[in-house]
Amino acid sequence: MGSMPSPWKLVPDSRPIESGQAFVFRVQRRDDPKVYALKRWKNPKRMDRFEREFTSMNELAALEVPVPPVIDHRLDDPKPWYVMPWYDEGSLDSLVEGDRSQRTTQERIEIVDAVARALSMIHEHGIAHRDIKPGNILLNGIGILVTDFGLCLSLEDERLTGVNEAVGPRLYTAPENRSGFSELLDQRPADFYSWGKLAWAVVAGQYPTDGEEVLLPEYRLEILLRDDRLSGLHALFERLLVRDPRSRLVDWGPVRRQLAEVLQEYDGRTRADAGEERPSFTAAISTAHRIALKAGAAARIAERERVAWRHKAVRELQLLMFPEMHRIIGEDLGFFNDAAKREVEASLTSGGDSLAAMLYHIDFIPGPEADQHSLDDNSHAMMSLSWKSDPERENADIFLFLSHYTLIEGDSVRLIRIPTIHRNGDPSRKFEGVEGLVHVSEPLPLSLAVTQNDVVRLIGQSARVFRNLVIRWAQFIEEGLDPYTQEDWTLPAHTD
Repeated sequence: MGSMPSPWKLVPDSRPIESGQAFVFRVQRRDDPKVYALKRWKNPKRMDRFEREFTSMNELAALEVPVPPVIDHRLDDPKPWYVMPWYDEGSLDSLVEGDRSQRTTQERIEIVDAVARALSMIHEHGIAHRDIKPGNILLNGIGILVTDFGLCLSLEDERLTGVNEAVGPRLYTAPENRSGFSELLDQRPADFYSWGKLAWAVVAGQYPTDGEEVLLPEYRLEILLRDDRLSGLHALFERLLVRDPRSRLVDWGPVRRQLAEVLQEYDGRTRADAGEERPSFTAAISTAHRIALKAGAAARIAERERVAWRHKAVRELQLLMFPEMHRIIGEDLGFFNDAAKREVEASLTSGGDSLAAMLYHIDFIPGPEADQHSLDDNSHAMMSLSWKSDPERENADIFLFLSHYTLIEGDSVRLIRIPTIHRNGDPSRKFEGVEGLVHVSEPLPLSLAVTQNDVVRLIGQSARVFRNLVIRWAQFIEEGLDPYTQEDWTLPAHTD
């Protein structure tokens, strides 16, 4: 594995630890008794991942997210490496594999709450970790540190893992990622699922069962550990360990509030009030009110409230999309997928690229009133087709998407539908097999019921078109034709 780069040397009698795409060595600096961890990348062809990990850790550390600091590095070395502190307490694996008596139940809950806090900070910065497991959470004596960002994914990053390439440890992996995943989708919901499995394992002091079996009565923590105070954790796991990511709890606020309530059962008081007298806040509130009354503040406050109202109104429209889509064709697609045994698949989902990225495919330029949040947002209703063109491949490599977006412009909203087709190794392009699929509505009033009717009408039209696309997709494949290369998607006269 080569000698250590200067000024680092191996700790005597230590052995390298294999960690996914890297080896980790216990090292010391000359004339420095402290022990450090030197992580050296194994596969130079996947250097992009190592750079991503290094960059993410540095950026998150600068934002005071609990991650290990980078002490030294050399990314242009033939065997790139970086150094961080060595933590003698190890990782949360010790709480899952070791003697449960080494930590109290309350201490274990406090630890998983610290992990939830760290993940909330990571998610706030638009990053999905994608490899949450006990071995990637280090103990540093005063808290936890999240490590191993080799699989992390920023919402703004160029995608480095192929579509439908599987990642993460299976015991902790979300259902949507077990046989592979699409980086076209936001992966942060998968972190919530993985955290739920990690939290169960750390509190239980044992490995979790596969899938969602920890929700079965015999695995409920209050029964397993004979402690009724843990019943609130089961209610939390029921919201996190949901197979459909669209129905999963994906907000760290409720997660941490539920943990705080469980912890209150142990110490008999709220975490914020423990052992402290609350000083009067009256003076601060009065000062804050005077600040709000200053010249110019009223206009800014009114504008912020107006923006909040717009986002709330458009969110109500977005929430109509997926249920309507599922109501019209969800059951039929389920029958289709069962018959195809997942060799070819038609699905309803959400996520994908941002609207700003997708607008490059169509002849539309947003105006000056276009809301940046809308442009950065993903699709809330996608209809997708996928197929493995090579039977030897494990995962699909050709995809067709009908993606629906909302774009706020002032007090109005546009409804947008963009069709794209994608093959692994090639850039996505506008799908032109059927005329008229691109849809950009005129600005519609945000608050009127007629706009809700327009949303329902657009989704209904898309569902009818998609039904025909599914039929034609299957016909192409049966006839030995590659859907990606076909130009004419007009249905034949007889399709029954």
